[in-house]
Amino acid sequence: MFDSVRKHQRLMLGLLLLLIFPAFVLFGLSGYDKMAGGRDDVAVVEGTRISRGMVEEAHRRQVEQMRGMLGDQVDVRLFDTPEARARTLESLITQQALLADANKRHVTVLPPEIQKAVMAIQAFHGPDGKFSFEQYQLVLAQNQRTPQMFEAEVAQELRLQAVGGALQESAFGPRSVADRLFTAQESRRTLRTRTIDPKSLESGLSATDEQLRAYYDRNSDRYRLPESIDVDYLVLDRSKLAPQGKPSEDELRAYYEQNRSRYSTAESRRASHILITVPSGADSAAKAAARKKAEDLLAQVKADPGRFAELAKANSQDPGSAEQGGDLGVFDRDMMVKPFADAAFAAKAGEITPLVESEFGFHVIRVTEAKTGGTTPFDEVRDRLTTTWNEQQGAKRYSEQAEQFRNTVYEQPESLDAAAKRFGLEVQKASNVLRSPAPGSTGPMANARVLGQLFAEDSLRNNRNIEATEISPGMLVSARVTKHHASRLQPFDEVKEAVRAQWTLDEAARLAREQGEALVKTLNSRDSNANATEVARFDAETTVTRSTPGNLSSQAASAAFALPADKLPAYTGVDLGRAGYQLIRVEKAEAPSADAQPKRERYITQYDQTVGQSATAIWIQDVLARMNIERKRLN
Repeated sequence: MFDSVRKHQRLMLGLLLLLIFPAFVLFGLSGYDKMAGGRDDVAVVEGTRISRGMVEEAHRRQVEQMRGMLGDQVDVRLFDTPEARARTLESLITQQALLADANKRHVTVLPPEIQKAVMAIQAFHGPDGKFSFEQYQLVLAQNQRTPQMFEAEVAQELRLQAVGGALQESAFGPRSVADRLFTAQESRRTLRTRTIDPKSLESGLSATDEQLRAYYDRNSDRYRLPESIDVDYLVLDRSKLAPQGKPSEDELRAYYEQNRSRYSTAESRRASHILITVPSGADSAAKAAARKKAEDLLAQVKADPGRFAELAKANSQDPGSAEQGGDLGVFDRDMMVKPFADAAFAAKAGEITPLVESEFGFHVIRVTEAKTGGTTPFDEVRDRLTTTWNEQQGAKRYSEQAEQFRNTVYEQPESLDAAAKRFGLEVQKASNVLRSPAPGSTGPMANARVLGQLFAEDSLRNNRNIEATEISPGMLVSARVTKHHASRLQPFDEVKEAVRAQWTLDEAARLAREQGEALVKTLNSRDSNANATEVARFDAETTVTRSTPGNLSSQAASAAFALPADKLPAYTGVDLGRAGYQLIRVEKAEAPSADAQPKRERYITQYDQTVGQSATAIWIQDVLARMNIERKRLN
């Protein structure tokens, strides 16, 4: 049923990365271009170039976003691979291809939609949880963006989502399939289980030397020590750089003047409007009819301003604000088209403006709030200025030291001592470092790029410093191999007792499996009354479904639901390996309960979403196939 999604799994992963809204909206494709700088093109889409720097910047921001979302649960090493960077590149290619397709289709978005999207971004909300112009301007300034640039990028993202969202929302699958899915997942089995514990079978097990030797030979990989290295390394950490003193009063005031826009609030308005659209290519008669309708509405709201919300809900053709009674929220001048902004900012709170004509049609506008702009005085932001100034000076100092650090470890490759002395660092040591560290491990010796350089043939042979590598923002690492330990098989006599312990565990598991399989066969072949003793040893009854299997493993649940419903009670079992053998007695099978019926709509929705995702993936694949795309080597 989900074959089409599985067929497009890689494409769907790219789509997932593409539609991580804040990551690409905050710094759209052009934003990455400006921040990355330089030209080292790795792809060209319909004439638009994508540089290596853009890929690295986009990839870094994606990783930062995942870390922000998941915290310590995310293993950054999963993203620090050539394959992950290739997926980021494919996301950028897909984004640009969809944008080119939207351009060809002349897809547009209205200013209120842009405003609504901007105001929904949490990064722009103040301590009260509401949209803050001061925070908006501060975040944009910190990222070298202007409101015009940013809002153009938001419009770009909304255009991309417009077509894909329409596909997603319009897709639906056969209800019969969704109903079968609901029935399969929510049908019930009442059952009892019993587990044969291998530990109960370990006593009395005794292996001969020949058996142990044979087990050792069959499982020699278990007793092979992996290749490893001993390493010296240095870490240049921006957070540990000593501060260089406080800024002087003159320096602070100069910084304040240079960044006055960060501490200024633009003049703003809050308004509601009723939009009567004029279709593209409409003749003079249609335009006149739209104007007449808008003028009639303007007359009604002037006569009774209290009816504005009611009239907006009933008549406005702006889907983004009509349901809110025409309310557009708070906006600055640059967030609206010029005719609308000119009228709104010429009015005072409570006033209804004359009829406004824009490229979207005719607007009836009521201003509900009017706030003047201004700049926060120097003394009120002194502490913030000091913090920001120190951060920037620290970043500048780190940048300078990082360049010197890179040069030093490169120019004196036989030792890290010179770099340690120059930067006041301590050479750290790590022993038995593996090519693939344990899951969840962190630090420099768990970084894929660092390990890749250390285990390179040249590094292992010559013991030279590896290239300084930034493993996270503000943390630079260089290292060198001091000793290489080749992989080796531990002699049998060294690991004989470990072999005995493993043999015992596996042998007991084998006995448990054989006993369980024999018992299932016996119980299914005899009259149920003759099995009373064995049945009594099963646990208490429990009722499960595929969606809520309780303590059953997926394998056990599948086995329980595989038994024919018309031949119960019946027995089955699953091999749990060293955890034993689980016998399952299924007492009865029942249809979904009345309590489960509300879930039916959820299954229909989820199935429709799956169909929509599949349709979207196929559409994206079609767009990519139609575009002129040139890919170059990323690595």
